[in-house]
Amino acid sequence: MTDSDNELPAYTGNLKTVYYQAYFGDHWGYYLPIMLDFERGKKFSFNVWAFFCGMLWQLYRRLYGMMLLFLTIIIIESIFRRWVIQYWNLEGDSLKLINLIVMLIYGTIYGYTGNYFLMRKAQEKITRILATESEEEIILEKLKKAGSGNSLGVTLILVSIFFVFMVVIFHNKIWG
Repeated sequence: MTDSDNELPAYTGNLKTVYYQAYFGDHWGYYLPIMLDFERGKKFSFNVWAFFCGMLWQLYRRLYGMMLLFLTIIIIESIFRRWVIQYWNLEGDSLKLINLIVMLIYGTIYGYTGNYFLMRKAQEKITRILATESEEEIILEKLKKAGSGNSLGVTLILVSIFFVFMVVIFHNKIWG
């Protein structure tokens, strides 16, 4: 789908297509059909980047609340998994298999829920901006700023990677 397509509806649900174009920036061609499906009731679709990158993708897309929720779930699951591994004295290939299965489960959950949470966030942000602004030019500018067209996500990803490495190093030094 490109800018020159004449098949784009002027409205999706009750919001103008141009608002979504401004919000999603350069990626609107990918996300607009997903939003149209979302508004028609198809709430879940698969996002490859969310599958492979998980929380980093959430961070890049500024889905902070969902990232914290998933992080909490992962921490609780990791504690439980560690207990199971120690209780059953699992090691070697069994441990690798368990970790692979858990990784695939998380990837699948991220992949199928990523677009859902992003579409909900887009609708909420656009609705909030429309409630506070009336001038079209200002609305579009705020949508571009609120959407995915900035480098804050990349910066946060790099800081997060550094933080994760520091936690791993600290963990290995303390608990070996």
